Amino acid sequence: MKRVVTYCFLAITFCFSFLPSCMNDIDLLNISSDIQWSGSLAIPIGEANLSMEELVHQLDSQNILVTEGQEILYRQVDSIESGFREIDLREYSQPLSMSIPVSPMGTQTIPANSSFSVTSNGTIDLGLNRSPEEIVDSIQIKSATLTIKVNVANIASLSPGNTRITLEFPPERVRKSDGSPLSLVYVPAGFNQADSIPIQDVAINTAHASGIPVAVKVELKAGNSPVTVRPSSMVNVELKFTQLQFEVAYGKFEPSEIAATTFKLNLDLPSFTWDGNFKFADPRCDLTVKSNIGTYMLLDVAYVKAYSESAPEQAIYASFDGNHFTTEALNDKPGRPGLWVAKQLRQINKEYGAIDQFFDHPTLPDVIEFKYTVRLDEDKINRDPTPNFITPDAAIKVIYKIQIPLYLKPESYYELNDTIKDVGDDIDDALEEASIDNAKLILTVSNGLPIKGDLSIILLDSLNREITSDLDTDYPIDAPAIDAGGYVTQGGVTPQKIEIGLTNSQIEDLKKANHIAYRFRIDSKDDRSFIHFTTSNYFGVKLGMFVRGSVKNTDSNKN
Repeated sequence: MKRVVTYCFLAITFCFSFLPSCMNDIDLLNISSDIQWSGSLAIPIGEANLSMEELVHQLDSQNILVTEGQEILYRQVDSIESGFREIDLREYSQPLSMSIPVSPMGTQTIPANSSFSVTSNGTIDLGLNRSPEEIVDSIQIKSATLTIKVNVANIASLSPGNTRITLEFPPERVRKSDGSPLSLVYVPAGFNQADSIPIQDVAINTAHASGIPVAVKVELKAGNSPVTVRPSSMVNVELKFTQLQFEVAYGKFEPSEIAATTFKLNLDLPSFTWDGNFKFADPRCDLTVKSNIGTYMLLDVAYVKAYSESAPEQAIYASFDGNHFTTEALNDKPGRPGLWVAKQLRQINKEYGAIDQFFDHPTLPDVIEFKYTVRLDEDKINRDPTPNFITPDAAIKVIYKIQIPLYLKPESYYELNDTIKDVGDDIDDALEEASIDNAKLILTVSNGLPIKGDLSIILLDSLNREITSDLDTDYPIDAPAIDAGGYVTQGGVTPQKIEIGLTNSQIEDLKKANHIAYRFRIDSKDDRSFIHFTTSNYFGVKLGMFVRGSVKNTDSNKN
């Protein structure tokens, strides 16, 4: 920013730091004979111009500022993702242990090379529907692993390979993706050892129950010798789902604590905002909420606040009708799993949220913090008969866009303090052959920026001590005509003429100067005027000089 402003007002500092070199470029001894030299001369020195587009270009090395039409903006876009509810179908599942009597009515003998079967019913508890916050009507299972372990008691001469277990599930509760019943057959390689049965692409209808029923059919086959079974003979079967990966679950699902999110946005405002008081008049925050959760929701914003990271206790809160909190309805839900819906919320700005107050403090905030959570929109859910669903990747994404135009409230200001070093030698060299009685610098300023300005200079010696001089060191720059929105009005730029007279003694003071310190400050036109910078703003200065004196001609020894 310093380089830009210095360039912008180069023509003014030209008066002091570059005046001699401009004179040195004029060959007073070789002026055309058409011009009568009688000890005075008007010299056009040059001009400097700066548009706001050039200013933005110089500040845009870090992509801090952007333009949109004629608007100049600070913009930051990012997103954050949070969960909704984690559903772990194994978390509360329990193993099903069954001791199946083979011959409860008495002792029997299975003839050689013959079979005998018995069926027992049970329920595999998946731990579903334990809470009103998670009601599962049905689940589409992508893959599962059912662990099974079989052993026998009081059955002699029975080999594991002659034991056949068939698991049958009622089709109204469990079925394959093609609609056919699910039946699993297992022959153990050895007794009392756990094996895995893979399952893929099945649908489970819970019927609002905790588990799923299963019929366990045990078939025993005698080999070349008969097998005797008694009332104490048992086949023990243990079943448990050790892996359940679902694609989608249908039912009613309340958001859990993972749906509550706090995130901090680090404001990386341009560094030149540190050198003044930038009361941004129209900051805006656009929030877009995306969801792949198959239900209607409300977004509860607990607060939006801004603060300096060095003083978080001095946070300023957004105000929604006098409250820190507000609620927005997301209004829609995905039509099927795999789709997303998006809702752009009402823009948070100077009217809704009053976030312009974030920038009323002299210390600008560098953090904006949001806290929100979601809850079910019961009214919409009750009015819509279509099923609600959740997927394993259920998520809520919030995309935020912060935009802060270079639009400032009254009494905003920017101040630049800097020093032009080592100008003494240039001044002495330039004036070595010149004898000037007096000079007058004439600046024509065309201020097309919606501000007024003030330039002050101090002459310093080699030890940075101030040189006492009666040189005029304060130069005000008038503001153009500005409307109520802070814009420069059409035809509102009136060139301002500034005349700076220099006596011989003041020029001698200039020759003594080693450095020139300056302060440049821009302010709102008055305590009621806004400042709205646009790409059409500009600043221009034309500099001319009227000199009375003489120049030595060392070749002819003439003055």
